[in-house]
Amino acid sequence: MSAAPARVFVALALPAERAAALAAAAAETLPAAAFRLARADGLHLTLVFLGDVARPRLAELARALEEAAAPLAPPELELAATGAFPAARAARVLWAGVRERVPGRLAAARAGVLAACARVGLAPPASEEARFHPHVTLARPRRPETAAPAAFLALAPTGPFVAEAAVLFESTRGAGAQHYLPLARAGFRGIS
Repeated sequence: MSAAPARVFVALALPAERAAALAAAAAETLPAAAFRLARADGLHLTLVFLGDVARPRLAELARALEEAAAPLAPPELELAATGAFPAARAARVLWAGVRERVPGRLAAARAGVLAACARVGLAPPASEEARFHPHVTLARPRRPETAAPAAFLALAPTGPFVAEAAVLFESTRGAGAQHYLPLARAGFRGIS
């Protein structure tokens, strides 16, 4: 009997200090009774969502990610304004935007991850591939299509950070919340 597949994605994890500050700012503006807040230790910018992958393939994927990331310079990013998908008045996801401080590196990181996935015969679901909007998910409403609070939308998170690696995460559900388990880390070692 084989183990269940892993539900995985590749992302840029936020540095711990930046993640803690962002999670705390969101928590101050979002009532826990109305919103499920993301854990600070799980804040990330998803590059590629793959969905269910057979566990024996994860080691091969990790090696391909290492090879793809090694020559790339680390993305230098900055947190930007907050917002909601699909709209502030009917939110399903509340997020903080991310913008590049050095243009092109985020796109290169994503392209490298996509190429690594393709090399091992994995591809994101077609619906996911076209929806890349750099952001960090901070919360989800407990009831569908809840309006995002004005105080949250007024947040202006700032602060630069360097994404030093692409991380292969497994998404698990426990005690009513999503947990993200890092499975492998692929460092960006290109010259900045």
